[in-house]
Amino acid sequence: MLQALARTDRRAVVVDAGTVDTVSEVLDRIARALGRLPAVGPGDTATSRAVVGPESADAFSVEARVENLSAADPAVVVLDNLFSAEVAFDLFGRMRDQLWATGHSFLVIAIEEVAGALLTPPADAFFDVRVPVGPMTREEQRDLLARRGVGDIAEWSEAATARTALARARAALRAPGDLAALVQAQQTAAGLGAAASMVFEHIRGLRRPVTAADPDLLAELGLSRATLARALHRLADVGLLQAYSPRDGAPGRPARTYAIADKELEA
Repeated sequence: MLQALARTDRRAVVVDAGTVDTVSEVLDRIARALGRLPAVGPGDTATSRAVVGPESADAFSVEARVENLSAADPAVVVLDNLFSAEVAFDLFGRMRDQLWATGHSFLVIAIEEVAGALLTPPADAFFDVRVPVGPMTREEQRDLLARRGVGDIAEWSEAATARTALARARAALRAPGDLAALVQAQQTAAGLGAAASMVFEHIRGLRRPVTAADPDLLAELGLSRATLARALHRLADVGLLQAYSPRDGAPGRPARTYAIADKELEA
């Protein structure tokens, strides 16, 4: 699909929505993929309250985020791993007309539950073409990977968790160079221990900076703060993470912050 788009004059960007649970997060990821910084604007508006709820409406409004996308050159936005039916309906149903006005085309890859939300009015009117895709057989998976020249995913599974194997398959389908870099990074992280490997994979999916006190990271990984801090430090030492201390004007010593050093390795 991406290769077919590359043969046209249309720019395509891939956005992984696998770890998001609000419309605002999806729009921010789309903006970054299009080369835009997150929108800056008033937050508590009638539309933002209706879309994300009063408790979730953050500093920047949903409308400002959508309008921000309009400033980017028209592109095909490939939205992958959108697992929240509620977010899907809010984005393509309640914000349908605003998304239309951005000038971008959207290709959404969704599981059956999310597809049902996308086919519920008014979201159903957003999409001109719907292509149901059934589960691939093992032979079809092997054939697809063989066409890309990367072998069988089973070869990776022996030395990788299901999560890392899946990440490698996706990287391989984008470009062989992506796969080689990802495999090397994952092997380096694995050499630092199970905790470091798990932290690295999770930060790849978050696509945002973290600290050793990050409550979401601590809760989801089930690690102690000390263990998380050691893992982050080790990953930074080998160059997989970039460490810095942001200066925000707040009193006291700024928290050590970490981000993926090579943005091409983000999920």
